[in-house]
Amino acid sequence: MENAYEQIVASLQSLQQQVQDLSALLQELQERIGSLQANQGSIQVNQRPSTSFMKEPKICMPEKFDGDRTKFHGFLQQVKLYIRMQHDRYPDEASKVVFIGTLLCGQALSWFAPILEKNMAVLQDYEGFLRELSATFGDADTSRVAETKLRKLGQGNRPASTYASEFR
Repeated sequence: MENAYEQIVASLQSLQQQVQDLSALLQELQERIGSLQANQGSIQVNQRPSTSFMKEPKICMPEKFDGDRTKFHGFLQQVKLYIRMQHDRYPDEASKVVFIGTLLCGQALSWFAPILEKNMAVLQDYEGFLRELSATFGDADTSRVAETKLRKLGQGNRPASTYASEFR
């Protein structure tokens, strides 16, 4: 009987200690809540909501680029737009470069493969990578190409809006 009594007393003491611990924790939490409520007045209401909780807009993945110079400008614009609209997915320069690398195929992939294999510094430099890509696949003489396109431009039987869009 004495053994059972000692066990009950030990259990009660353990429970008392747990109650004291919980009371101390409750006191600490109440103090933190009070502190947060006091600081709440200093938070600006006009703060922009965190983008991590906002859904990213749905946008089509750019088409793969095979090295065709006539499609390069459009490819580059699609990629830049996609990265801008999905900026949380591509937060640093290296992730942007690697993303572009996943969109290359054919001759363009053959150009990119050695860069990746040698882990060249341009993999960490988005703007530098775009310059290299443009130097390789872009128009060599953009002003001459633009001048030629403007000379050949004619409205024909197209709507004026289509003509104006091509002119721009």
